Amino acid sequence: MIHIREAVEADNDALVDLQSRCPQGTTFVASIVNTPDFFTRARMHEDYRVYVACDDNRVVGSIACTVREGYVNGGFEKVGRVFQLFVDPACRGKRIAGQLLQSCEEYLNSFNAVLSYGYIVEGNVPSVRNILRQGYVHHRAMTMPGIPVFREMRIPSEAVIRPVASGDLAALAALINKTWEGHTLFEHVTTAKLERLLTATPGFSYQSTFVLEEDGQLCCCMGYWDLSRIMRMTVKALSLEMRLAGLLLGIGGILLPLPRPPGPGEVLRQAVLEPIAFAHPKYVTTLLKHVNNVVRRNNSRQIFFGCEKGGLLFRSLGGFTHIDVTMHLYVKYLRNEVRLGDGPVYMTGLDL
Repeated sequence: MIHIREAVEADNDALVDLQSRCPQGTTFVASIVNTPDFFTRARMHEDYRVYVACDDNRVVGSIACTVREGYVNGGFEKVGRVFQLFVDPACRGKRIAGQLLQSCEEYLNSFNAVLSYGYIVEGNVPSVRNILRQGYVHHRAMTMPGIPVFREMRIPSEAVIRPVASGDLAALAALINKTWEGHTLFEHVTTAKLERLLTATPGFSYQSTFVLEEDGQLCCCMGYWDLSRIMRMTVKALSLEMRLAGLLLGIGGILLPLPRPPGPGEVLRQAVLEPIAFAHPKYVTTLLKHVNNVVRRNNSRQIFFGCEKGGLLFRSLGGFTHIDVTMHLYVKYLRNEVRLGDGPVYMTGLDL
């Protein structure tokens, strides 16, 4: 008999074991395991819940959800996000995912959230089927460029780049808010929220967030979140396309410095960009080159961020090798009067 309950610390080992047996992905298949313990990722958020599905006393599934403010149809509302939904491969087909999603919905309703959303990577058909059964609808396709970090990039000598300081937070918050004003799901940023991001989030710090100045004005900011601090990703298998790409890159790499795809068994160290803001897109390319060089020295292999296909951020990738993954945004409306418009969506790095 399957029953759902809130996860507790004593579930940690069972959840880590189950998570390791639920690989993800299609382009490359990877085992993603939360570290240093299973609850680290969820604890990053102020209001969250982790639920488990149990068959008698055995943990056979899990999901996490969180609540925050997001811009919806002209104002800021409580919105919920669901993430890290997985079910024991031996127990699939028993509608466990639906029960887990329902538990999240009850939690989100307790905050009067107007909607629940989640991202599903292109090609994950089982997850799409599960979420559609629960009343979610497809809203928009987003792009997640992946930039392989494999060489030092040249930065203009006149560029003034430095780590962010506490005295920058007010100006930085204003720049972030101005950059993403009016974007669906964007959350208004304050100095207190930035302070919490930089001091209380594993993998973030003042030293991993940078600003670019021009004539004494803060013109761009970009931080990177070291994912290895909260999860361990191990490659299990590569698609045929990835194997062929690796062969071609290996041949080309004899003459030129080129990235190589990861191999089975390799543990990937990745960085996600967050926060990003800019007075003009021309500054993004320069600061991204700096971040590339920093994470390269820290032995990260990839940089990721979410954006609109063809949007300002995406168009700033000239000169960068990148492999784009499509992420689909699914939404369930919890209030009848609420609907998302057709405007651009803000995809925070913390959603990835």
